[in-house]
Amino acid sequence: MTSSPAITSVVFDFGGVIITTITEKIQRIADSLGCPMPQLHSIMMGPQHESGDHPWHRMERGEVARDDLQGLIAPIAAAEGVHFQGNEFEVLLLNSTYNINHYVLDHIAGLKERGYKTGLLTNGMREFHDHLVTIVPEELFDVYIDSALVGMRKPEPRIFEHTLQELGITNPAEVVFLDDFMGNIEGARAAGMQVIHVGDPRVALEELEAMLHA
Repeated sequence: MTSSPAITSVVFDFGGVIITTITEKIQRIADSLGCPMPQLHSIMMGPQHESGDHPWHRMERGEVARDDLQGLIAPIAAAEGVHFQGNEFEVLLLNSTYNINHYVLDHIAGLKERGYKTGLLTNGMREFHDHLVTIVPEELFDVYIDSALVGMRKPEPRIFEHTLQELGITNPAEVVFLDDFMGNIEGARAAGMQVIHVGDPRVALEELEAMLHA
């Protein structure tokens, strides 16, 4: 038997890990529209386990402007019997309606001090990037990847390959990836990374430490 390689790098998602999950806001919008949250999640953000031509996916690859989402996705919703009120994406993307998990940022800083490489890998939007770097300082990370700036998004295999290349890693099993969306977790696992599916970020950090000390 061969032992697992030592972990050298830890890569973090942004939403749902460093800040509170976007699904909390989708739930509030779903309640206001009277539809199930999973249905609205699929309507607004597209399929979780693939990356295609859904407007949200295109926005996260930098192909569609954030302000165009409402007009592009309202017909998709209507086709499923969900009639938007006109401000759904304004509510969803309002910067002030999330909380920052500062203890996660502190943990990332601690990992760097202990000699681990750290990375941020987020499905973002061009219009948010300048704000992103004020929340999550670039100096916390060896690799800082925003999907909208690189033209690829999770769970596309190429963005995980790009992340490994940027980290200078040839053995993906040396990397632990933390994300709250199972589709992204499956993509990272397929790329050979070790993974932690984040529900409660505090629990995820405990799981991470257990992996680092195994």
